[in-house]
Amino acid sequence: MASAVVGLAVVFPLLRTKGFGFFIGSFALGEFVRLIWVKFHFPFGGPRGMIGIPSIELSDIDFYEAIPYYYLVLLFTIACLAILYRIDLSRTGKVLKAIYADEDLSRCIGINVARYRAMAFSVSAFFAGIAGVLLAHRLGAIDPKNFDVNTMVYLVIWVVVGGVGSFWGPLIGVAVMMLVGEAARPLAEWRPLLFGGILIVFLTLLPGGLDSLMSKVREMLDKRTADGTEKI
Repeated sequence: MASAVVGLAVVFPLLRTKGFGFFIGSFALGEFVRLIWVKFHFPFGGPRGMIGIPSIELSDIDFYEAIPYYYLVLLFTIACLAILYRIDLSRTGKVLKAIYADEDLSRCIGINVARYRAMAFSVSAFFAGIAGVLLAHRLGAIDPKNFDVNTMVYLVIWVVVGGVGSFWGPLIGVAVMMLVGEAARPLAEWRPLLFGGILIVFLTLLPGGLDSLMSKVREMLDKRTADGTEKI
């Protein structure tokens, strides 16, 4: 909950921006927080970060072990995805999609765009906080290097590849790019160049991501089916 409150507090300076400006602003805000973390030792330990974080224990189960930790993360992942799916199907989800499609039109028909954007940012921070807690208890320590610019860039690439503005898009992007990342391990220092090339290709040729490509394929199949039915 603390991450949701912090997210709600820091998003207000960004509410006057939109589109690419909002993206750059939120990106810069994340880097600003990381640099503040490095500079000051209180309350998160400065450049060394927080150390000595105990592993999660439940009864006789030690979640520091790989298999119990895997199932714990899997449980949290399923629960979070279920909540997000319900939000996506709810009235709030439809409003957020309308804002994504046309922010100015949404404002004209009476939607409080700033309120919904702040809420979306806060909800995103809440789920990011859950991921951070699970990571910290697994590693036993957490420092600013865990949240550098490269990490944020990779997250953006995953979302762009999968498709922005849909529930399934980021999931598809994560699955595909994790496979690409593992396959590209032998490339070592050339991997960032590969990911950058993938990002450019998708932004120019397929801005809707893989999810939009799948939608186009389904539309083509439906059209062919309809044409075949008419001929019969």
